[in-house]
Parts: sequence; structure tokens; C-alpha cells
Amino acid sequence: MARKVVIYGASGHSKSIACGIQTGTDGWVQIGAFIEDGVLAGQNLLGVPVIDFENYRLHHLHLPCLVGVAQANSKRLLVEKVTTAGGTFPTLFKQQSPVGEITSVGEGTFISTFSHFAYGVNVGRHVQIMPLCSIGHDVVIGDFVTIAPSVTISGYVTIGDDAFIGAGAVIVQGTPERPLTIGKGAMVSAGAVVTKSIPDKTVVAGNPARTLRELAAASRPRRSRT
Repeated sequence: MARKVVIYGASGHSKSIACGIQTGTDGWVQIGAFIEDGVLAGQNLLGVPVIDFENYRLHHLHLPCLVGVAQANSKRLLVEKVTTAGGTFPTLFKQQSPVGEITSVGEGTFISTFSHFAYGVNVGRHVQIMPLCSIGHDVVIGDFVTIAPSVTISGYVTIGDDAFIGAGAVIVQGTPERPLTIGKGAMVSAGAVVTKSIPDKTVVAGNPARTLRELAAASRPRRSRT
């Protein structure tokens, strides 16, 4: 019998997660409803009803809820709301070959199909890993992290809570003694190549990845001395 879940959110990101569930679980997980308190409530999305949170709380609380938003602060607020109401959270992932060993995966986490995992990967709570990612050995991914499609994370990397890794980004190898660290709440822009650790709450972009201030300074024309 198929297992039903609800997805909190009805944005494009939520729909991408829903498609990942529908295509990646061979039918053993189905979307029971989307939760949306805005104008979409009462409509259908991908053939699935959209309900408001009160409807979920009164009639669907028995279904595990996957929070389907990418932004960490919003994700935390919705998780707290579901928890306060007495809801539960699923952990959804299906290892696709070739794959190593994922040591642990926290509750509320969604890992899309067709991603490669090496040995010794630890994934926290309420993490979203979208399709076609490559996660190297001995990687630690904190809570409420979102990793967009086609990201490459090399070995000995630690990603702090609430970080966001944009599509196509590359994070190079750390070492056992000094893992490369993406700080808490940091944002790695799409296509960036990270070659060194990033402090908390820092936005980086480019190849090699630099802070926005560094990129702006590098783009200013130099004054010629006469």
C-alpha cells in the first residue's frame, strides 16, 4: 500500500519536490495534499488538492508533512508550526546506483533521485538535496540546508545549518585534519567554485568563489598613475 505525505508549500520548489517524490519512489509514496494558506487553497496542483493549514490540522494531521520551501528561516518557521500542531515529518530518499553509504539522515529530509553519495555522509534534519548532485566521502550536512540541482561536493566538507548551495556549484576537497567548511547560514551562488572555507552568513559567487564585496572591488577600474 502506498504511503501518503503532504507537502507544506505550493511554490515551484515544492512542485519540484513533489515530482521527485512521484518519479523517485516507484509509487510507494504519494502526495496526499499541498498545504498553502494563500490564493491556491481550494484548488488542485499537479492533480493534488491544495488545502490550508487549518484543514491539515483538523483532518490530515495523521499524514507526515514534508516542508517544501528552500529558504532556511521560512523552513524553520513552518517546521515549528507543524510540530506545535502535533504533526510528524517523513524522511524520503531512495539510494540510486552508484552510491556509497549514507551514515545517517535526519527527519524531514528529502533526497532526490539520481544523486551519487560516497562513503560516510551524514545528513541533518529538514535538508533538501535536489537531483543530480554528487556528494563526496566524509561529508557532514547540517540541519535546514538546501542543495540545488547538479551540485558537486568533494570529500571532507562540512556544511553548516541553514546554508544554501546554488545549482551547479562545486565545493572542492578538504582534509581530515581541516575539512572545508561552509558556515551557518552561508549562501553559495549558482555555478560558484568554492576553494576555501566560508564564514557564517556569507554570500559568495564566482570562480574561485569570493564574497560580493570582493567581487565588486575586483570589478572597479583601476586608476592609472600619471
